[in-house]
Amino acid sequence: MIASIATLRTLVNRVGARSARFAIAGFLLGFPLSASRAQSCIAGNGANKQCTIGDINITMSVHFTTMLELVSSSYLLPNNDLKSTDYDGVGAGKAVGSVSVKAYANGPTKVALTSPAIAGHSGLAWSLNGGAFSSPAAVLPATTTAINGSQFTVAFKLLLSWAGDAPGTFTPTPTFSITAAP
Repeated sequence: MIASIATLRTLVNRVGARSARFAIAGFLLGFPLSASRAQSCIAGNGANKQCTIGDINITMSVHFTTMLELVSSSYLLPNNDLKSTDYDGVGAGKAVGSVSVKAYANGPTKVALTSPAIAGHSGLAWSLNGGAFSSPAAVLPATTTAINGSQFTVAFKLLLSWAGDAPGTFTPTPTFSITAAP
């Protein structure tokens, strides 16, 4: 830290205390700093004397940043509430609720949802914003721009099969992820 403080002192001496405020703020936030050139200014004596020093360059890196926010959830697995109509056939399955999620990213991104296979169970299907139930990995299509709080709702359905689902206790665990778009 001593070398870093010495670097700041050198920067202040090279560009002046007033011009170095932003540089010091950047230093405290962890941005790499550099003074572009040594500058000095002498205003002289007298009324309304003014001295101006040219711009300094401060370089900072902004990394790809994402955030998923769970807005609301009503995801509840059925407990002894299954009916024969919940098994097999078109539209079969037991609705187990939904989650609302907001996505934020400062660049092109995609949001995915996965649910690991569960031995002895058919798994989950989901639907985006009231669409058809399926189990695609990509919940939201990849974007080409940044997204600022795009909200979506995912409804879940527990898939059930007479032949494939053995009695037992299991816990499907859906996982959302947000990554840079390819």
